[in-house]
Amino acid sequence: MRGSIEPAGRSGSAGNHAIGREVEREVIFRGRRFSAGPQARLELLEAANIARSAVLSGTRPGDLRWSHPARDFIWFDVDGCPVRMDAYTLLALATGFARQSEDDRLNRSLNT
Repeated sequence: MRGSIEPAGRSGSAGNHAIGREVEREVIFRGRRFSAGPQARLELLEAANIARSAVLSGTRPGDLRWSHPARDFIWFDVDGCPVRMDAYTLLALATGFARQSEDDRLNRSLNT
């Protein structure tokens, strides 16, 4: 089961942007909003590396305990709600983030 990434815009107030803080980006994946800022992308990359190893080691779709045998893997959406994910779902999210990043780079290069 694949999901697609849709840009959800940016969150944060204009005041935050005006004083130099980065406005957090968000994406929508399978109907949930996830942070897509630099820190979130770094954390997702780290988790995706573990997920990739789990898949290569034979974890099955639907196995939520791929990262730790005693607990389900959870990623949090922008509202702080836990979203349980198997390794394949996390990899789909990471792939979508990567595609979104590439689209962003392409758009910036076309607008310069």
